[in-house]
Amino acid sequence: MNSAVIVFAFFLSCCFLWHSSRPQHIDRFTILTEHNPFMLGIVVGLFAFSLTLLRVMWRFLQLGCKVVAIASKYGLIASRWVWARQSSSFGTARFARVGELRRAGLLKSQGLLLGEFAGKEIRSGIDEHLLCMAPTKSGKTSCLVIPNLLSQPEASIVVNDPSGEAWGITQRERAKVGPVFVWAPFSPLTSCFNPLDFVRVGTADERDDVEIIVSLLVPDSRNSEDGFWNSQARQVLTGLILYVLHRHPPERQTMAYVRHLLTVSEDAFEEVLLAMIHSGHPLVQRIANIIQQQESKLRSGVLATANTATQIWDSERLTAATRKSDFDFAELRVRVGTVYLVVPPEHLATYYPAIALMAGLAIASITRSAHRGENRVVFLLDEFANLGRLKPAESAITIARKAGIQLCLFVQDMAQFRRVYGDTYHTFAANCAAQVYFGFNDIRDAKHISDTLGQLTVKTRSAGHHAGLTDIVPERFNSGSGEAGRALRTADEVLNLPRNSCVICHQSVRPVLAKKVHYQERRYAGQWDHWDGRPPFADMLAFQETFSARQRSTIGLLAHRPVIELPAPSPTASDESLPQAA
Repeated sequence: MNSAVIVFAFFLSCCFLWHSSRPQHIDRFTILTEHNPFMLGIVVGLFAFSLTLLRVMWRFLQLGCKVVAIASKYGLIASRWVWARQSSSFGTARFARVGELRRAGLLKSQGLLLGEFAGKEIRSGIDEHLLCMAPTKSGKTSCLVIPNLLSQPEASIVVNDPSGEAWGITQRERAKVGPVFVWAPFSPLTSCFNPLDFVRVGTADERDDVEIIVSLLVPDSRNSEDGFWNSQARQVLTGLILYVLHRHPPERQTMAYVRHLLTVSEDAFEEVLLAMIHSGHPLVQRIANIIQQQESKLRSGVLATANTATQIWDSERLTAATRKSDFDFAELRVRVGTVYLVVPPEHLATYYPAIALMAGLAIASITRSAHRGENRVVFLLDEFANLGRLKPAESAITIARKAGIQLCLFVQDMAQFRRVYGDTYHTFAANCAAQVYFGFNDIRDAKHISDTLGQLTVKTRSAGHHAGLTDIVPERFNSGSGEAGRALRTADEVLNLPRNSCVICHQSVRPVLAKKVHYQERRYAGQWDHWDGRPPFADMLAFQETFSARQRSTIGLLAHRPVIELPAPSPTASDESLPQAA
């Protein structure tokens, strides 16, 4: 302000001196009509004054902004304090905030991908299990299975992939970090795994290993009447498996051959029992003696139960896929690898015992070999409830850190889960630190989610009107306020959540209303391949068939078809496979 006054006074002085030196006969309008330095000084002074005034106004504006910022900061703190001071009579439920997720360690770069909140990925700890409940066709594969396959390069993964979609989209990326195996019985190019290779033959653990196999073949039933028959069938299968492993060559040490021994004629089965008695293995001998001592009717019932449990092994596709072992699940702890279990959805209802056996043996193999390596092994078990009751999963769910495994269990609804596991369902739910829900379309599941989210306290207002009965009693109006409890999200609101949203519940933080992460988002660009819906190796098989057809046609044009001499007929399968007494 002072500088503007000084400049203004200086210009006025200069103009006055110049004006006094000029002749005095100037017309009074000349000062306005001619180029007058006096007027120029006035303009320049006013301009300088305006600049100074603008600078002062700018400083006041800056000061005002600072005041507003400080007021907003302390106002926010005050509002939070007021919120904290609000009544909690009916509950204080709310969704988590970004800061709470960060403090809980859910915004780290490692761990299972659960969803996205405020542009940040939510991940569980590397030793925490996941339970996902979502109906079919709701995005479990595209929003959880595939993103975790693409974002876990440091972990080995075993994935139940019914349609082969996850294999088609992620196998190229997973091959960059380690070997990839695809157990797909419906493909001639499948990798093979022999369940009997799980048994540590000749050690003190062989009986326990066989017990794990037979418990997966004949799982416990919730029907108490089936308990006796199931236990007897498991005993028969235990004896037959140990007999095959100790008294037969490696090429016959398969589940298909065990199934063959169960289905021979009655006289041939007596010879099998006689061979077991003379096998030299104490447990095999005891089991054979028990079977021989059973009455005919009882034995028929026991064998019928065992036959029912193993009838899937009549499949030639399954026989071919289990004749040898191309990989060992225990090696996944030593080096990073990926195993896809692929059975087409239309055959899943028939082949689920085989998938359950593979998944159960995989979990048991990792659990018993936890000391062999440091790699984390993630199990992405889609359609988990359809696999039946997996005892290895029940054991592994409680020893995550020690075993080095992480279970991701996908079920369609809670009723399905409870139907298979009964009260054990609560064990799974309690030990899964992270739970994800989306795709809600059932009112019972929506109520379960609503109850899980909890209640909050809301203020209520009421108003009343009392009409006057007489002139003496006038008309009256009254109002009041109070508190009530309200669900954070009612069942109806849960059912109407956006399709791309999910509810994440974690034991260390409040529930999160998050967004699903689809594998086709920009963050995974270049990592995934397009899938045309065909099963694994379809392109390779089509090429082989085309090449073979062209080769046959070329040979037919160039030369005559050679005469092929058929070998002499071999003994019948039943005669060849009957065991001989030692």
